[in-house]
Amino acid sequence: MLVSLRALLVPVVLAGVGAGCSVAEMARDVAGIDTSPIAPGVGRGEVEARLGAPAKSWVSEHGVSYALYAFDIGIPPNSAAAAATLFMDVATAGLWELFWALDEDLRRGIEETDRQRETGWVLVSYDDQDVVLGLFDQYDALPADGRSERRPEVFAR
Repeated sequence: MLVSLRALLVPVVLAGVGAGCSVAEMARDVAGIDTSPIAPGVGRGEVEARLGAPAKSWVSEHGVSYALYAFDIGIPPNSAAAAATLFMDVATAGLWELFWALDEDLRRGIEETDRQRETGWVLVSYDDQDVVLGLFDQYDALPADGRSERRPEVFAR
């Protein structure tokens, strides 16, 4: 009887140990690209080394060059998925996590729907020497001189 009790307890304990891992993973914020060095006065090469090539670029009627970049802002925490995972852990004594860990298709499906990376968009203005004049959120109104006084909100994510 003692052996069979241990045989039952081992998977339950292992599932319980792993149970908190998925909840913590769903509630965790995953950082994206570090945008802190991108500021007025930085060269276009530094911007594109971090953000990649622009999705679109143009020159305004005032001679200011603009480039629109898409970049990885990371994975925000998903509190709804964390709560659902916690509920499943409690309801199944953590056993569902054992199946989740063993079933690659289930795991990939959960990760793709609950933990997707987000894309941010930022508009950068450059002078004729390809030096950053200003940084803007995608739909900000653009001043004639291309200069900005604040960092884009998308950089704060």
